[in-house]
Amino acid sequence: MLKRTLSRLKYRPFDVLVIGGTHLGGLIAWDASLRGLRVALIAPTDFGESNDPIGLSLIRGGFRFMNGSSFQEARQLVKERQAFLRIAPHLIRPLPQLLISEKNEFRYSYPALGAASKANQLINFNHNFGLEPGQFIDHGRPLFRRQILKMNPQLESKKRFGSGLYWDEAQIIDSQRLQLAILKSAVDAGAVVANYIRVEELRTFRSHVIGADVVDELNGASFEIGAKMVIDATEGAIDTYLRHDVSMDALPNISLTLLTKQLIPDHGLHVIKAIPDNEPGDRSLSSLSIVPWGNCSLIGPFKTKELIEWSTEKLLHYVNQTFPAANLKGHDIYQILPQLFSTDSSYQSEEMLFEHAKLIDHAVNGGPHGILSVRTPDFESSRYLAEKTVDHLFNKLHRSPVPCQTRKTRVHGGQIVHWDTFQMAVMDKWPVEMPPYQIKRFLTKYGSQHGHIFPMLQDSMINCQPIGEETAVTRAEILYAIKYEMAQKLTDVVMRRTELGSSISPNVETVEAIAQIMAEVCNWSKERMTQELDEAFTSISTLHF
Repeated sequence: MLKRTLSRLKYRPFDVLVIGGTHLGGLIAWDASLRGLRVALIAPTDFGESNDPIGLSLIRGGFRFMNGSSFQEARQLVKERQAFLRIAPHLIRPLPQLLISEKNEFRYSYPALGAASKANQLINFNHNFGLEPGQFIDHGRPLFRRQILKMNPQLESKKRFGSGLYWDEAQIIDSQRLQLAILKSAVDAGAVVANYIRVEELRTFRSHVIGADVVDELNGASFEIGAKMVIDATEGAIDTYLRHDVSMDALPNISLTLLTKQLIPDHGLHVIKAIPDNEPGDRSLSSLSIVPWGNCSLIGPFKTKELIEWSTEKLLHYVNQTFPAANLKGHDIYQILPQLFSTDSSYQSEEMLFEHAKLIDHAVNGGPHGILSVRTPDFESSRYLAEKTVDHLFNKLHRSPVPCQTRKTRVHGGQIVHWDTFQMAVMDKWPVEMPPYQIKRFLTKYGSQHGHIFPMLQDSMINCQPIGEETAVTRAEILYAIKYEMAQKLTDVVMRRTELGSSISPNVETVEAIAQIMAEVCNWSKERMTQELDEAFTSISTLHF
């Protein structure tokens, strides 16, 4: 469980202090704790605040070689996908994908796609080793038009495509819950974590970083955290405290994703990757993914350097041109979600495998000893980079290396052998009467640790009811987030502990009802409640573009 006990940060020395509540920061803390290091992890805001609550959330594998990845990198991607499927079976599932094209190019012809499928089988050899049958990934196979239409009758209106390619990848069902599962795993392994702790200044002694002076953003209290090593997982924000310039920033680009009406039937549960036949002068798109997201669909990515390059009309034109069955209108787009990404590759590392994953030892660049900076733009490479970072930590601490365990160790809630069997067994013994879809939601969110929320469900039938008409989120989930998941603010619950921030925006009454629950549990004043509501509505409004 996540409990904010700051006294555990103040009066004990740590081997490593991780700064940043990202997926990468959590994976580093978990890996280091499993290997026996004393670890503290702090975040200047809430855990996962920098993560996008809505995203395509795909963990790709060997077919990345079609976009220019090397064989070595494609193999490593396959291994990482295999690892994530193994360690988080409740939050990461196989997702069928279908590539269709209307471009008249040889590389999209049936023979070329068949050759690509054979190459993918080579890259994916033994990729299902150690996985349960429900987590198996299909190698891939080319399809003729009639086979595609049998699988997807809604493509009938797309007259020009000829052949396609069918294979499996993996999808993160809920990225915010995965973030929490990783943090809980780190705590279970002995790490001390806390959100809303801001670094005010790094502590140094004879050019060595020995910890940090920090401030509790909730009450303004200052204290120090001692550590032999410090890792910056905040994407370079800590560089302002260093006396040398080793910036990891880059000119950001922008990727747009659309949240729309449901375009893929529930029984389909697959991604459609369409290659559009671009008009002369239009920006080329390598593919357009249509991904299931609850009762909606996600479409993207539309990459650009300037927001003005994509208008709503142009987005609609591209989607309807590429996937005519969508027949999208303006009111069918619920949200347009911008996400910053970087294409900078100016810093390299001997520990780096993926192109943009970075591990920087500041001492090598003339900075103080005892501080590392890490960054990766892709979730696929985060576990690998965390492993290499902890390997480097043991070298810096002059300790005998300990093997990494995060490739096979299940995350908190991931102790599930076979998902379908697990789900049926739990539903038969569920202690309170609830609709089946609600029970399935709880099992996806909490996995094998679902029993921890039983006391709140059994305490009152009110806790079992949805908090609003437009959402399935219950009062029990909100109480659980406050007491056991370190939710300190209203935005923590709305945007990260529940799926309210990863679907169609909640209405005012729902947000106010959640605020009232938090005010009662946390003893908020009327002024605090008003402030929290203002911050929550501001955060929700940023999801609309």
